[in-house]
Amino acid sequence: MDLYELMMKRRSVRAFQDQTIPEPIIEKLLDVANNAPSGGNIQPLSIILVRNQEAREKLAQLAGGQPWVKNAPLSMIFCLDFYRVKKWAEMCQTDFRGQQALNHFLIAYADLMAAAQNVVILAESLGLASVYIGSIQHEIDEMRKTFEIPEYVLPMMVLCLGYPKSIPRTIPKLKKEAIVHQEKYRKIEDDGIRKTFDEKYGKIDEDMEKYLERAFIEAL
Repeated sequence: MDLYELMMKRRSVRAFQDQTIPEPIIEKLLDVANNAPSGGNIQPLSIILVRNQEAREKLAQLAGGQPWVKNAPLSMIFCLDFYRVKKWAEMCQTDFRGQQALNHFLIAYADLMAAAQNVVILAESLGLASVYIGSIQHEIDEMRKTFEIPEYVLPMMVLCLGYPKSIPRTIPKLKKEAIVHQEKYRKIEDDGIRKTFDEKYGKIDEDMEKYLERAFIEAL
């Protein structure tokens, strides 16, 4: 399978086998995370590995009770880490105010997601599966307490990894033409937007919120 085919077949998996991921594979996953692009090569990123069953259960609770978090043999908590950079700046007798600026936050968040996606792609190539969990952002204070995360470090999302029990069905995506713009932004009129989403979801004859909730459950 070539890289294009592998990436096109990737699915979010929420059912994992009870099988430990070998340490050499975990080290490779961390290598590609560490080698991801980073604005200014600052690398404001820390990854907390969660493998202990008790810690997995606590993490699942903080992720809204999602059972696949507790069942995944490995979860990586991806954190924006301005603490390390700030301390380094202080050692160099320099002030660091990056945590106060929105643009620094956005660049750091892009760094974090690039690192996480590197992990996802390599994991897929090694027979692993994954799912992103973003709901920990609702429990940042509790995440700090549970995982001893210091000031200036923000836990932003979790990547659950493991060997899949099964691969979920393909879910619809927007057509490529809906998201690609040539040379400048092409504003789509209301009818075009409606057509775009009808092609993705079909005609929706129920409350949109209920429909999307049901669609999410069916994708599990």
